[in-house]
Amino acid sequence: MSDNKMSEPLTDLQKKQKKKKIVIIVIAAMLVFMFAALTLLNYVDFDRLLIHRDDRRSTFVFYPPNYEENIFENAEYLEKNRYIKYTDGPVSVLIIDNDFTEYGRAFELIAQYINAIIHGDAETYASFFSENLKKTIELPEKFTMQKLYDIEIEKLSVTEGEDERGEYRRHIYRISYMIMRNDGTFRSDLGSDAIRPQELTVTERDGKLAITGIATYSYS
Repeated sequence: MSDNKMSEPLTDLQKKQKKKKIVIIVIAAMLVFMFAALTLLNYVDFDRLLIHRDDRRSTFVFYPPNYEENIFENAEYLEKNRYIKYTDGPVSVLIIDNDFTEYGRAFELIAQYINAIIHGDAETYASFFSENLKKTIELPEKFTMQKLYDIEIEKLSVTEGEDERGEYRRHIYRISYMIMRNDGTFRSDLGSDAIRPQELTVTERDGKLAITGIATYSYS
């Protein structure tokens, strides 16, 4: 007679215990997976992902550049709102006489900066930046006259301080505008008739002013 014995059938209690063990194992596996997923998310650079998304969205179709065009002979552009709207706290004013002196020297510089962009004057445009900032950003060597309109300048803050070079006053402005028929020679980070604001920092030191910082808003 063989010594081998046939397996006895499982009782109802044993079946329930076996099913319970399987459920516990599945739940444990799911918890391990969720923990691993959450740990992995901690290492994901979401800001970098957003930047990459912006890069994909920043592909625009530009109009052919025309360096010979005088935009002040373009009737369609002349019909646009080409005045500067200036906001300081709760007060906003539309400057229609091109007299910027009453709004301070820093604002005058920003207005002249805008004027250089409109006139396609790359040399004057570059002259507004400090030498230190020019070393860290790439300025266009040339660009066409830019059809800027709906121009807005908002004063964000004014602070005073002192460093190893002496006393200074720092002004921060937010500027925005649209470009009609953008050809990409000046701004290649926005399409025609679109807005992408920038913040400009103007530093006043020893009676001289210069743009010492520029930051472009990211798309949300």
